Amino acid sequence: MTNQGWARRCPGRRRAPAIGKSLAAAFLGLGLAGPAFAGPPEDGPGAPMVYPRLEGEVSVELGADSTIRSGDPAARISEAYPTVEASLGLFLTEVLSIQSGLVLEPVIDPLPGQDRFFGDIGLYAEEIFAQYEREGVRIFAGKFNPSFGTAWDAAPGVYGVDFAEDYELAEMIGGGGALTIGGNGQPVAIITANIFLADTTVLSESAFTNRGRATLAAGGPANSGDLDSFSLTLDVAELPALPGIGLHLGARRLSAGLGDPSDSLGFVAAINGDHELGGESALTWIAEIAHLQDAEATLDDITYVTLGGGITRGPWNCAASTTFRSRNVAGGADLDDRLVAGSCGYEFESGPLGGFAIDGGVKFERVAGIESTTIGLRIARAFEFAVPR
Repeated sequence: MTNQGWARRCPGRRRAPAIGKSLAAAFLGLGLAGPAFAGPPEDGPGAPMVYPRLEGEVSVELGADSTIRSGDPAARISEAYPTVEASLGLFLTEVLSIQSGLVLEPVIDPLPGQDRFFGDIGLYAEEIFAQYEREGVRIFAGKFNPSFGTAWDAAPGVYGVDFAEDYELAEMIGGGGALTIGGNGQPVAIITANIFLADTTVLSESAFTNRGRATLAAGGPANSGDLDSFSLTLDVAELPALPGIGLHLGARRLSAGLGDPSDSLGFVAAINGDHELGGESALTWIAEIAHLQDAEATLDDITYVTLGGGITRGPWNCAASTTFRSRNVAGGADLDDRLVAGSCGYEFESGPLGGFAIDGGVKFERVAGIESTTIGLRIARAFEFAVPR
C-alpha cells in the first residue's frame, strides 16, 4: 500500500476550506505546489524586507464522527481526533525559500467495530521542498503534493471532499514549475507541470505512532522507483466572459508499480463560482468531473462527478454536496457509489472565542451496495505568525 492509498483512508486527511473563502482563490492556490503556500513575504508599505524570515499558518481542528447507521455492523463506530496542519515558509531571500507542510493526525485506521478516541496519532512531513519564485514563475523540488483536481480540497462542507480525496496526489518526490499569466486587473491563469514518484524515503514514516515506511515492493500508482509520473494543470481565476466563474483542467499519468497491471491515466475538469448576494451574503459552488483509467493498481476505470454549493451570511454558513463514483470493474460487476452531505456552521468574530469556527454535518453514502449514515462535528482555529514580525 502506497502512502497515497493510506492518505485516502485517514479520516482527517483533508478538509474543505471555510465556505466563505473564495473558491477562485482556492483554485489558484491548488494550482501551485504545496498547500497554497504564500509567496514572498510583505512587511507593509515602505518597510524593508528582512531575511531570513519564517512565515507560517497553523490550523488546529478537533473532529468527532459517529456512524449511526450502516448495513455493515463493523462500520458502526465513533471516534474523536485532532488534526493539526502547519504550513511553514522559510524565506532565505526574496526569491528563494524552503516550504514545508507538517500534519499531526491519526495515521492508522480504527479497528472494525471499535470506537477510538484520540488514538494512533502520528506526526509526518506531508511536504518539504525548495522553491524559487520571481515575476510569476515558480520552480520547486522536493516532497510535495502535485496538482490535479480541486474537489478533494474545495468541495464545501464537513464531508464534501470524502469521495474526491480518492484522486488527490499527495506525498510525492520530484519537482516542477508554475507559470502565472495575466494579472494587473486581467484574468489570471496558472499553468503547472509536475514530475514525480511516490515517496519511499524515511519521510514516508511518522513520529509518535509510526504508520510504516512505504516500499517499492508494495507497488501502487507512481511507485515505480523512477521519476516518470507526471501531471499538468491549468487554473483560471475568472473566465473573461463569465465574471465570478473559474476553471480547472488537468491530466496525469501514474506509472505502474511492481506487480501492477498497467500505468494509470487521469483527466479532470472543474468550474467554480463565487458570487456576492448583498447583505453580507455570498454564494459559492463547484462542479468537477474526473475520469481515471486503470485506477488504483487495477484495470478498472473510475469516474467521479462532484457537485457542491454553499451560502454564507455574516458568520453563518451552510453547504450541501453530492458525489457520484462509478467504477467499471474489469471482469466483474460494476459499482455505483454515492455520497450526499450537508453541514452548517458558525465562525466567532470577537470575544474570547474570536477566530474559532464550529461546524456540524451529516453524510449519507452507499459504497459497494452498503448504505450508512454518519454525523460529525468540527471545531477549528487558525493562527498565523512571522519571525521577524
